[in-house]
Amino acid sequence: MATRFRLREFIEQRGITQTEVHLRTRLAYSTVNDLCNDKPRRIELATLDVLCEALNCTIADILEYVPKKKHGRP
Repeated sequence: MATRFRLREFIEQRGITQTEVHLRTRLAYSTVNDLCNDKPRRIELATLDVLCEALNCTIADILEYVPKKKHGRP
């Protein structure tokens, strides 16, 4: 996957737990857990909106684009 969720790092830096994210956002705990472990099955834009609003952050704070390495190229 070329997009990596950085939610775990973001909340740990701010001393926030997954449970607190779940309570602030009202997202299912399993959704928060999947995002924290960079294993989402899918993500809705509305979910990103809720996370950013509840955590007072931007999408760039919780998502990272990681280019795929091409074989044989630097």
